[in-house]
Amino acid sequence: MQKIDESYWGRYIEKQFKNTGKSINKEVIDRIIQVAANHPYHVQQLAHYVWGQTDVRATPEIFLKSLDELLAHNEILFKREVGHVTALQLNYLEALIQK
Repeated sequence: MQKIDESYWGRYIEKQFKNTGKSINKEVIDRIIQVAANHPYHVQQLAHYVWGQTDVRATPEIFLKSLDELLAHNEILFKREVGHVTALQLNYLEALIQK
């Protein structure tokens, strides 16, 4: 699936929050898109988690809480993806991440 332009995402996410009586600012929208690498499924999934944690207005703190919740929820899937990787390969990947 192709990535969708960030400006479209911004309008779409803001509209969906507004349609349910909630709001979200550009900073939080931009962080959702950035963390999800502009991948349609992941943008929508993370935005949904943020929406679920928001009573009235999404904040950077809600974003961080939502991201932690999403990562915890998918931890088993992430572990399965690296289950076949050797310890040496995993150490190499961890070193790359630390750069």
